[in-house]
Amino acid sequence: MCKKILLLFLAIVLVGCVGVPAKGIKPIKESQLYEETETFVYLSKGMNKRLLLADQLVSATEDGRLVVKAKLFNKLSENLRVQFQTIFKDKDGYPTGDETNWELVVIPHNAYYYYEVKAMNTKAAKFVTRCRYAE
Repeated sequence: MCKKILLLFLAIVLVGCVGVPAKGIKPIKESQLYEETETFVYLSKGMNKRLLLADQLVSATEDGRLVVKAKLFNKLSENLRVQFQTIFKDKDGYPTGDETNWELVVIPHNAYYYYEVKAMNTKAAKFVTRCRYAE
């Protein structure tokens, strides 16, 4: 009985050690670099056909913080539940550690929604706003 338990334990340890940790996917195509080249990114498949980015405006506050405004239009004939997150980056494109939480928004059918967010520090020079279906 002890041998069976010991063999079972060794088999579990060996199976657990064989697996390697998953590696990140390196971008090899230009289409995989959207978060580096675009300021508004749809993360969910097919969302660009349902939600239209009508306008985007970038300005600054009096103390030099970046302000991002986006005008979005729901093309569907039903309400659309989406989430937004903005990541602020420095002039070289590296994150400043300033990113918003995922914000849940319900956009009524055939209506506009105005998204606005401000950076928390003055290091931000670039940004990317990410959009996905609500979970």
